[in-house]
Parts: sequence; C-alpha cells; structure tokens
Amino acid sequence: MEPITTAIIAALAKLSEKAVSDGYVALKALLKRKFGDESDIAVAAEKLEQSPESDAWKAVLEEQAKKLEVSQDKDLRSAVDDLLKQLGEAGSGTFSTKVTIRDQATAQGIIGAGSANVGEMNFENPKKT
Repeated sequence: MEPITTAIIAALAKLSEKAVSDGYVALKALLKRKFGDESDIAVAAEKLEQSPESDAWKAVLEEQAKKLEVSQDKDLRSAVDDLLKQLGEAGSGTFSTKVTIRDQATAQGIIGAGSANVGEMNFENPKKT
C-alpha cells in the first residue's frame, strides 16, 4: 500500500485529534494544489473521508497514488511523513496494513505501535534521546 493511502486511512480514525486533523487537512490541500480540486486522487480522498470503510474508494486512492507517483514527490512525501508523525504522537493505537516493498516482496506494517512482533521479525520504535 502506498504511504499516502496508509496515512489517510489511519488519519480518518483520529480526526478528532487536532494535530492529526491539521496534518490531514494540509495533505488534502496539497493534493488539490498539485493535481486539482476535481482530480481523481483529491475526489477519492474526499469520498473516503465520507465513507472510511469503502474498499472501493481506498482502491481508487491507491491506484491514483501509484499512477501519479505520489511517493516520488518531495512535498507530498514530506506531508505524508508529517501526518504519520502526528498519528504516532496521537497514540493512534494499532493499524495494520499490507505494504509493497520496491523489490515486490510484501510486508505487514503497524503504525502507531510502540513495538510489534511478526514471526521472527521484531519492530520497535527507536528510543528517543
């Protein structure tokens, strides 16, 4: 799953948190500025906000993110990173998703968790110094 799709899906569950809401609104505004208010990706984000459980809108958002190479855009990548950081600080709980890695392998990811164990792999947040 594209990072922007993951971030938007996770943010929709935490829009009551001001920092998350601010990051989400900023990301949507950037999408509209870069691709247009009526672009497929902006519309998909809006529709997904209205129907967060819709697999169809998640798929459209994911498809458009790939087509537009959103993860390659420096500004969008930064906005996604900021939103993910806000989600972590808001204690978003556990959110699991399937992520496609560049070599086409897949991995499961967890956002907002302090640590996770997956089979023989362990993922932990780095210690803050």
